[in-house]
Amino acid sequence: MAPVQSRRVAIALGRPAGSRFYWRGLESLPFDMETYLRRLGPSAARRSFATFADATRAQDPFGPTGVLGYLSDSPAFQATRAHPATPPDMSDFVQARAAYLDIFTTVMDANRLDALVFPQMRAPPPPLHSDATIEATTVSEINIAGLPCVVVPAGTHQNGAPFCLLFVGRQWSEAHLLALAFDYEHATRHRRAPALIA
Repeated sequence: MAPVQSRRVAIALGRPAGSRFYWRGLESLPFDMETYLRRLGPSAARRSFATFADATRAQDPFGPTGVLGYLSDSPAFQATRAHPATPPDMSDFVQARAAYLDIFTTVMDANRLDALVFPQMRAPPPPLHSDATIEATTVSEINIAGLPCVVVPAGTHQNGAPFCLLFVGRQWSEAHLLALAFDYEHATRHRRAPALIA
């Protein structure tokens, strides 16, 4: 493999040690939220990232124990959080996205594939209200590369929890991907209507 390609692969596949979720791209969240809230107009309940942060101070989502606490390890996120009206430098994200997409396209072309299909989760989902982590597969990488995917029912785990497959396709292949998922769903009839709880 050429040195340039090796470097691109390293950029694409690198993730913080011990990280279960790859947050790359989320460093723009404060800027994105600021932009969104300002566009809601003067009648919106929250009109800036600062008002959102103030309203959620008691359960700070970005604090050490917050649901997005892992973002505090990112210097780029901290900079954007401090100045949410300033567009962040997303050059690392753009470079990683291009590398992910290049790897995906290379594999698809080399093997003449229309789509990839694999389990949506590594393990059965944890019980409702559990503190256990949901073990998703490659959701971060799919999102970063901007690839379309469809989740379809594929039976159940031993504990009765739903088991699903993830169909992933090339960029702009939504119509073909939906057709594949539709055909699979109708051929297998795995879907069961959810039970209503009174």
